[in-house]
Amino acid sequence: MVKGAQTIAQYKIMRWIDEHFTDVEIKPQKADSVKITDSVGGCMIITINAAGDVIDALSGEILDREGARV
Repeated sequence: MVKGAQTIAQYKIMRWIDEHFTDVEIKPQKADSVKITDSVGGCMIITINAAGDVIDALSGEILDREGARV
């Protein structure tokens, strides 16, 4: 279940995270990004672009093409 999203973009990212990860802490960041932290402290900031692609914000790597589309 997605809780805490403040924007539609965050909601879409958080929904995608919920479908692809387990046992991570999810914190909204900017209007179009979310930070996830795993149980050992590793973290990643995830964002989406206008096409709905899920992207690692630091590396720019596309994690899922159109993965955050509703």
